[in-house]
Amino acid sequence: MHAKNEKLAKSIKKELEKEIKALSKVEKGFEYYSMQAHQEYVEAIALYNILGKHSIPSKKELNEETAPYILGLMDLIGEIKREEDRRA
Repeated sequence: MHAKNEKLAKSIKKELEKEIKALSKVEKGFEYYSMQAHQEYVEAIALYNILGKHSIPSKKELNEETAPYILGLMDLIGEIKREEDRRA
């Protein structure tokens, strides 16, 4: 996304959405261990949306629990800062 390759970013986004759905089907009882994957998913999709649509997806849109959603948004702050540094 930082490289401004929209085609690649869109392809990766679709793959992430597919993989997080697959993970959600098998993680029952192990959510603590898979939380980081959900957190990274939130961060990546939120950055994609901010750079492309100028909006942050809701917890409901991403179908995520509160903890990974908030942690992903907190990580997002660093990505936004890196993006701003690249533009400066």
